[in-house]
Amino acid sequence: MDDRPLKTSALRADLFETLAQVEQGQRFLIERYQHPTAALIPMRDYWFLQMTRARAQRDKEPRMPTQRLVIANASGGEGKSTVARELAYSLALDGYRVALMDLDPQASLTKSLGLHDDPASPAHTEAATVGTVFSRDTPPPLPAPMHVEGVDIWPANDALNSVDSILNNDFARAANLRDALDAYLAGMERPYDFVLLDTKPQRTNFLTASVAAADHLLVPVSGVKGLENLDVLLKLVRVARTIAPDLSLRAFVPNRIREDVNHHKGLLEHLRTELSALAPVLPVIRDSLATMGAATETRQPAVLCKPGAKVSGDLRQTTHALVALLQGGRA
Repeated sequence: MDDRPLKTSALRADLFETLAQVEQGQRFLIERYQHPTAALIPMRDYWFLQMTRARAQRDKEPRMPTQRLVIANASGGEGKSTVARELAYSLALDGYRVALMDLDPQASLTKSLGLHDDPASPAHTEAATVGTVFSRDTPPPLPAPMHVEGVDIWPANDALNSVDSILNNDFARAANLRDALDAYLAGMERPYDFVLLDTKPQRTNFLTASVAAADHLLVPVSGVKGLENLDVLLKLVRVARTIAPDLSLRAFVPNRIREDVNHHKGLLEHLRTELSALAPVLPVIRDSLATMGAATETRQPAVLCKPGAKVSGDLRQTTHALVALLQGGRA
């Protein structure tokens, strides 16, 4: 949308109406004595500028190979989609080039970014999903991702339900997603720094293929239930390593935690004393219904729509700990 010139006197007279128009996407160039002095831009533009500036600085620095992170838990309700979304956008705020794959037919991640709000959105089509790579023995190329506020997204919809049927008949195609992602990254002039994969909860062949497309597994845990099927997930990892030999359980992510609640106190103690030998435990992400509710309403990640919220600070801290861990340190 074109910038619209606006006198300072008009801004004072119609401030609330002007801000409402900015919220809808209008940009205003504020003039005083016929000279531009400031601008009003939508928050989406602001975050794009912030990411662009951080990316320009990041591109001057030595870079790691693309880090492929899968967020998985064989138990449902542990916040996988939220963790994937928030980590992706937090990384983008730090200037990294980031892509997200929604591999859950329920499409919670896709919906949370508003990609299903428009019935005509390509996100509703099978062709937009990664499911197409399982259609042949030799995987066809990944479709072009959608672009949402500085992050590339491969969306999901219920068409992904067909992938398990395909893999049940021919498990050899379980390597197709990894092979297709390899080819996509190799064809990029400047590959992503991070690719995050959000997964379905049930242990199926599609979950195995999803985990095998990554190199690092992050396990979000929001309660004891999130650890009940850890043995199931570890067995799945062993199968996935036949496709991705270097795949590792990289970290546990305590998510939606209330540290004053005995249940969560016990959970954190168990993670830190009993399970830290398996993988480091990242900083705690607190429970915050208000902030995450606002994210749902605005169809934006919490780190963008509520950057000053305490849980957004937790997410930023977790992101930085994760990057340090991948660079060879500890969480």
